[in-house]
Amino acid sequence: LNKMDLPQADPDAAKAEIEDVIGIDASDAIPCSAKTGMGIDDIIEAVIARMPTPRGQAEGPPRAMIIDAWFDNYVGVVMLVRVVDGMLRKGERIRMLATDAVYPIEQLGVFTPKSIQRDELKAGEVGFLIAGIKELAAAKVGDTVTLEKKLPNNAGPATEATCQAIELIAMARGISSAGTTLGTIELIDGPTNTRAVPCSAAIT
Repeated sequence: LNKMDLPQADPDAAKAEIEDVIGIDASDAIPCSAKTGMGIDDIIEAVIARMPTPRGQAEGPPRAMIIDAWFDNYVGVVMLVRVVDGMLRKGERIRMLATDAVYPIEQLGVFTPKSIQRDELKAGEVGFLIAGIKELAAAKVGDTVTLEKKLPNNAGPATEATCQAIELIAMARGISSAGTTLGTIELIDGPTNTRAVPCSAAIT
């Protein structure tokens, strides 16, 4: 119950109105005043005690939800996201599931209330994401943001260049290779046996 510092404040009448109009129990409503600081500590304690902790898989595939977005004249579209699972890192490429568009993460951060930049946002955190988007319509509230599926290290699809990179990784792991061709890598299993494996699967 805000503005309780005013002379005409009537917390009992306000509680009754909330219960009559909205239909929720207001018996535990906390009287407060942003102007005087009244009840602020009680609100913080209530948030800690009553609000459930964030759910999600910290080690799972990255998944975030856009809860707000606005246009900034300097950086373009700023998205406020809640990271549900995994982690988003600066420099990674994200995919918007509603539009299938792909963008690079240019900036990440949180509001405290001023903006503070970070290198990553983890599961359970809410922060801002800037990806060089120029049209506000491209960042739909409620859309899911995830990482673009790329190998290796989220750097691009399995092209010949990627196959050659995977061939080097295979050599470093002590796995022999007979070269790459047409998106596959020839792995040598024994003295007389080779097998063609798609580059997208070879790294496993």
